Amino acid sequence: MPKVAKNKATPLSFYDREDINKADLEKRLGPSSVAKYESGARRFVKFCADQNIPLWPDETALAHFVSLLSRDLQPSTINKYLTGKVHCLQEKFPFIVEARLSKRDRNSVQSCQKLFSDPIKRASPMSLADVHQTRLPWVDAMTTFLFQAQCETSVARRAKNFYNSKISLECLSGKMLCPAITDKNPGKLTSNIQPVPSFAHIK
Repeated sequence: MPKVAKNKATPLSFYDREDINKADLEKRLGPSSVAKYESGARRFVKFCADQNIPLWPDETALAHFVSLLSRDLQPSTINKYLTGKVHCLQEKFPFIVEARLSKRDRNSVQSCQKLFSDPIKRASPMSLADVHQTRLPWVDAMTTFLFQAQCETSVARRAKNFYNSKISLECLSGKMLCPAITDKNPGKLTSNIQPVPSFAHIK
């Protein structure tokens, strides 16, 4: 059978491809991200209306917006609001990108985050008493590489700080010292030494 000639599609012009590219760019964000960005833009518009100033997102307006926003919301969310505002308003106000990256705006964000952020709460490091109290038989279910490395490193560091260098060297040589720490006899070391593989090379 003779082959049927296929109709060749008309090549797209540069401007047609530009429209396609713009449509692709509009789909780069999911619906939830778009909603969050629009929320940031609406908040800035409301800020300008409440302050009775024109909707003109220069670096001064952005810096004042950051100062107000950091007192109403979590400081960690400031950058998200600014990103949303830039995304929604940059087509109408192209200079907003430069204003967002200005030194004054970046310093305002950094200062407010330091002033109003909650202090970081870190867990206490492992102590010798913790190692002694949680000592279990060295079975396969317990002696993973990571757990042994953490225990040995912790004991070695504590021994170096609280005891003499000899104990520290024994810990680093692959012997885990488990002191019998009690109310009557605090800090006294026993001869109950359990050999474990050395992980002293791990920093």
